Amino acid sequence: MNKINQQAKFLLTLLLLGLFQVNTIVFSQENQLSYTVLSSYIEVGLDGSITSIIKIRIDETPQVIVLPTIGNPIYYTAVSNGVEQPIKSFDNHLNITAFSNNITIIYTSLDVTTKKEELWNLHVYLPWETVIVFPEDSILLTTNTLFDIVLVNNTIGYKFQEGEVNLTYIIIPKYVEEQANNTEENTGVLNQNTSINTIIIIVAIMVVVGGSSFTYLYFRNRRKESFQEEIEMQVDDRDRIILEVIRKKGECTANDIMNETGIPKTPLYRRLRKLVDMGLIDYRDRGGHRYFRIKKE
Repeated sequence: MNKINQQAKFLLTLLLLGLFQVNTIVFSQENQLSYTVLSSYIEVGLDGSITSIIKIRIDETPQVIVLPTIGNPIYYTAVSNGVEQPIKSFDNHLNITAFSNNITIIYTSLDVTTKKEELWNLHVYLPWETVIVFPEDSILLTTNTLFDIVLVNNTIGYKFQEGEVNLTYIIIPKYVEEQANNTEENTGVLNQNTSINTIIIIVAIMVVVGGSSFTYLYFRNRRKESFQEEIEMQVDDRDRIILEVIRKKGECTANDIMNETGIPKTPLYRRLRKLVDMGLIDYRDRGGHRYFRIKKE
């Protein structure tokens, strides 16, 4: 009997060690961030659900990667060139076995937004730069951080940087007007109180939107002014020469800049990296060469 108990304890110890090693491998892979996020897009539904679409590039395959999620996914899939990749969900993460370099991950969560009366709240932590698109006929009322407005398939999107995002928005349902018209047709009488309340809501929304727009433009201009001051402090004469060469040429390689400025290779690459990090220039790879250009706002 004692021998059986000892064997059971030994097997249990091996099992626990195996689980510990698996968890260690998984989380070490996550911390290494062996993938690059190409784009991140969140579509907010009328019911408060969110659908996230993330495109990633993986340097080496096959490998297992761990992707943090926003909320607890109830549906998830990973696809590459029409072929589904093995995927599992655990503890607000997706575990993906990647056999291809470029993968699109789609998942849906229901536990991210809350609603109080007519106001919706979206409070999340974005692990990387993400564009959020709200339902049609919705209005963003408040936000705790700055954003850029972009167009996504002819729809307005709000691009937020990595970090905590706390948003309040309202949806103006189309059925409100239709319901009022149906009531008038069926009864011949439009409830006066409903009409007055509707007008009050519309006026209040216009005031809030106007105030939010003014606040956004004000802080955006302040951010630009502050950003310009910071640039003036960090950019020296050589940096300005590099920027002027890139501006004149439109696009150019590091060798082009080196020939124009005479700046040695190592210092030049260090300065180009600094200008990229400051958001003054960006680059694209084409034909085996990297072309630098002035970043558009």
